[in-house]
Amino acid sequence: MKWIHAKDGHAPLGALMAGFTVFGEPIFIARARHERALIPGKLIHSHGCAYISWGGLEFKKYEYEVLMDEKKQWIATSGNKIPLNAYPGGKTENHEVLFIGRVVGYKGETTPGKVQASQKVLYIPWGGKEISFSDYEILCR
Repeated sequence: MKWIHAKDGHAPLGALMAGFTVFGEPIFIARARHERALIPGKLIHSHGCAYISWGGLEFKKYEYEVLMDEKKQWIATSGNKIPLNAYPGGKTENHEVLFIGRVVGYKGETTPGKVQASQKVLYIPWGGKEISFSDYEILCR
C-alpha cells in the first residue's frame, strides 16, 4: 500500500475513492495519528480536513495520509470476520491492527472508517460521533 502525506483537505491525484457524500462529493480514505494510534478514516476535500473516530467521537485532522489507488476490492463481511487479504490501515494505541472498511447507505452516503476486529465492528466518523456497524465492507487486495 502506498500512503501520501497531505493536509488541509488536499487529496493527491490518484487517491483511492471509497464513496460519496449525499451531495455526490468523493470521499477518500485517509488516516491520521491520534492518542498514540494511527487511525483510518475519511477525507472530504470541501471540508478542508480528514476525519477519524476514537473513543466515541469524531476528530478533524488537518494533517493526514491518503491511500493511493491500487488493485482492490470491497468484500461484504460482519463482526470480526476479517479476510486474509484485508488491507491493514493502522494500529490502535495498544498495537491492535486496524483495517479499512466502509458502510454503504448510512444517511445516504458511502463512508469509510476503521475495522477493529476485537470490537467486532466498523467504526465511522460521522456528525461529531463514532458510529458502529456490525455489517460492513472491508478493503481487500
